[in-house]
Amino acid sequence: MKRNKKYFLSLLFATSLLVVSCEDDDGSVTDGTESNDVPGVAVVTASEFETVQEAIETITSVSENTFITDTGTAKQAGTAAANKSCAEVTFEESEGVMTVTIDYGTGCEIDDENTVSGRIILTYNTQITEGEDVAIETTVDSFMYNDITVSGSAITTYNTDSNDGIDNFTFSTESDYSFEWPDGLTATSTDESSTETIFEVDQEENDFQFYWLTTGEGGTTFSNGDVYSYEITMPLRSNFNCRYIVSGVITVTENSDMVTTDYGDGACDSIATETDQDGNETTIDLDDVEDGEDEVS
Repeated sequence: MKRNKKYFLSLLFATSLLVVSCEDDDGSVTDGTESNDVPGVAVVTASEFETVQEAIETITSVSENTFITDTGTAKQAGTAAANKSCAEVTFEESEGVMTVTIDYGTGCEIDDENTVSGRIILTYNTQITEGEDVAIETTVDSFMYNDITVSGSAITTYNTDSNDGIDNFTFSTESDYSFEWPDGLTATSTDESSTETIFEVDQEENDFQFYWLTTGEGGTTFSNGDVYSYEITMPLRSNFNCRYIVSGVITVTENSDMVTTDYGDGACDSIATETDQDGNETTIDLDDVEDGEDEVS
């Protein structure tokens, strides 16, 4: 079995997830119609699972960035709405509640590889008081990610905390989405995650830090029997000026296969340590893993 580990980290106000994926020996992924309910059987839906995470990340980032841009919160982040020009965005306020509809029509290319259609709808209270939570409800309507039908919703809690005049803020999300492929394969994915954006200024040292701390757990179950889950047991830290996760620990399970990844002590480097369920440790280079290469040791 060839292991091809893919890591997904949204560094702009979105839920951070690490995905460990496993393919068949020939690198192929089946259509997901055969059962994998036998303990120890390798997953065959690695590609589909990757797409699930991409779709959730897209919905989450659009929701959070649209909220930030509309409300003018967290201006230090310099954010922009994650909406392409082909999306029609409408705002309707009634009795202090804002409804934002992001309509992608019959198809909108969001990057070089992916197309979305349908609508993402947000609702939230327009009265925002520092230190108090704001609930953001996200639903999708006739939404498709490429050729996959997506349904479900998420509730996100936004909270800001002023520190020396700088707003640190947190998005905590509970999501429940379902997916259906043209061949009949389906999946459900639930997550509880929290990403805190932190700005720190040391006036004496004339130093500025901007980083994210992500916690959470969740899982995805496919109709063919494949089950994926993850748990962040030590917050994942991502620095603004570093492309890698610099610290934190996450455990990812695929069917009965479990791997724990430790990102180290905070240094900005591409090295992490994996430990399998038997206690075997492997040092990996995240650059090689991203390219689909094997472990370095």
